[in-house]
Amino acid sequence: MDPRNVTQVDEQLTYTIIQDILDSTEDSVVLTDVLNKLVEIKEDAQQRSWQLHEDEHIILDLVEKLRALLSDADSAICNRVLARDGYSAMDALVSYYQMETRWSIRQVLLEVFVLSCGLHPLLITSLLNSVLPQELGRDILSDSDEFTITSLISCILIPGVCSLLWSSSSAHYFPAQLCATTRARS
Repeated sequence: MDPRNVTQVDEQLTYTIIQDILDSTEDSVVLTDVLNKLVEIKEDAQQRSWQLHEDEHIILDLVEKLRALLSDADSAICNRVLARDGYSAMDALVSYYQMETRWSIRQVLLEVFVLSCGLHPLLITSLLNSVLPQELGRDILSDSDEFTITSLISCILIPGVCSLLWSSSSAHYFPAQLCATTRARS
C-alpha cells in the first residue's frame, strides 16, 4: 500500500474522531438542544400567528442560555453546531427575530447574532445576506429610544466592519465584551 494513502486514511480517521468528540461534548449537546427548542418555538409561532405572553420567560431562558454558550463554550464547538445544515438554525433565529415583537427577546437575540459573528466569517455573510439588516433598519426608524437605536446600529455595523478587522484570536473576545456592555446599560 502506498504510504501516502495510509497517511490520508490516518488523517481522515483522526479528523472523524475529533469531529465525533466535538459532537459528544456537553456544550455541543446542550447547544444543539437549545437551538432545536428555539427552532420549534419559531415554527410554533408561525403556526399560531399569535403570541402567548406566558411563554416569554421560557423563550428568554433559552435565548439567554444560547448567548451564554456562545460566549463561554469553545468556539470550535459552537461553530460546528451552528454550521450544521448550512447554518439553518441561525436562519431560523433570524426569522424568529423578524416575527417576534417583544423587545426583551429581540434584544437578547441581537446579542446572540453579534456573538455568532465572532465564530466564523460565513456567519457574518449569512447574517448580512438575511433579512436581519432590513429588520434592524426598520427597528431604528420605528424606535425613538437613543440607546436602543445605538444598539441596533452597532449590530448592523459591527459584523460588517469587524469582519474585515478581526483576527481569529480576538474574534471570540470582542463580541462578548460588547454584549456585556449592552446588558449593563439596559
